[in-house]
Amino acid sequence: MGWFRQNQHYSAITVIIDRLSNTDELEWFYPLQQLMEVLAMQVNGAKEAIQVIDKRLKQGTPEQQLNLIQVLNYLAENSNHRILYEIVATSKLKSRFKWMMKAKIPHTIKLKIITLLKTWIQRYDAVEPRIHRFNSVIELGYRRINEKPELKPWFSPSSVRYSRFGEAKDFRRLSELSLHSSASTSLSPTGTAVDDTSPLTSAFSSYSRRQLSQPSNRHSYVF
Repeated sequence: MGWFRQNQHYSAITVIIDRLSNTDELEWFYPLQQLMEVLAMQVNGAKEAIQVIDKRLKQGTPEQQLNLIQVLNYLAENSNHRILYEIVATSKLKSRFKWMMKAKIPHTIKLKIITLLKTWIQRYDAVEPRIHRFNSVIELGYRRINEKPELKPWFSPSSVRYSRFGEAKDFRRLSELSLHSSASTSLSPTGTAVDDTSPLTSAFSSYSRRQLSQPSNRHSYVF
């Protein structure tokens, strides 16, 4: 039995997502292209990708979790809404995010999930109204962060490039600002410009903010 476990076969989708979770974002171009091509060729590719990301979010290190959130956002943006529909159709990812909000993980990660979900809700409200199901995750995240503020913000040299939230000393104030801010630029399905100072986008790296600011008629993989 041990031999079979050691030689377990992993699909191309799993291998590429694992590679992305362990690779600097600046080196993602070719792996992301490969992942989109594989997903386009497989009928159940979108479902498998969500399942792999869900499992890795549970098992991964903070750096890997941050990378996986970036990958998930990229897939939702560039899969002609196929990944988005799969995200909404299954309750697994919502349950995973709720688990992460309750878990003892850095607030940096929780705030990044909140940023991701708020961005999705604003951008995809007209495309997929069921995206509002994630509002409960956002509310839970803010409540947990405010109940248990971190005395020591989580830092690592590799994490700083992924999120400006890691530089904040007062997560309570930051989360309240994000919750009540009215100055943030909304992200419409038609692709309006993104305000880099907005709490909605400040959790994403410069690479991802450039992706968010692209017009919505940019090339998208059709599944």
